[in-house]
Amino acid sequence: MKIRAITLNNVRRFTDPAQVVGIGDGINVLSEPNEYGKSTLFDAIQALFFKPYGSRDKDVGPSGLIWVRQGMTALTGGSTKEEKLALEARRDLMSSVGAEVEAMTGGRRMDKALAQCREELANYTTSTGRPRTGGPWKEAQDHVEALTVARDHLVSTARELHDALAERQRARRALAELEAPEVVEARRRKLETARAAHAAATRHAEEVESLARAVELARLNAESA
Repeated sequence: MKIRAITLNNVRRFTDPAQVVGIGDGINVLSEPNEYGKSTLFDAIQALFFKPYGSRDKDVGPSGLIWVRQGMTALTGGSTKEEKLALEARRDLMSSVGAEVEAMTGGRRMDKALAQCREELANYTTSTGRPRTGGPWKEAQDHVEALTVARDHLVSTARELHDALAERQRARRALAELEAPEVVEARRRKLETARAAHAAATRHAEEVESLARAVELARLNAESA
């Protein structure tokens, strides 16, 4: 018998029907976050095949030959019998998984693939895991550093340009204020007032100079008399 799909209904957290479908030959991986119900699924299968109806949690078959349940992968912490069963289950499980992997990879193909991966990795890293000089990883790091320097320079240039644009906007606002019609008219009136005052001051100065000459002439006449 081969299990191709599993449906749980009213089992612990699965109050509504839950299904796992698409189980095929070879290795099948069930991957979900914690507390998602994986253990409940396997406990249900355990109870279905190895616990009779109405039993008091007593297995009736060698379930360890099929899978190792959660909490039974450790070889310590239980009775001697439980530890022995767990050890046997682990050995049987590893043998089954190993045979499945060998069948899927064609024997030594996995070893060849691993060797090729190590050879490819040696082009990138040293034995200590550091980037190899002249390798693609080191070249990529150097390229990233060069790009980082260029980026920082561009950021500085952009900041300077931003400040210059802000200063130009302030100058434009000030120029617009100076060129406003009402401001220009006010300056014209002030200039006319200043010119009139300058002309009046010039005339006054001429009159003062003329009077000064008259006074000087009168003084000389008085001295002569």
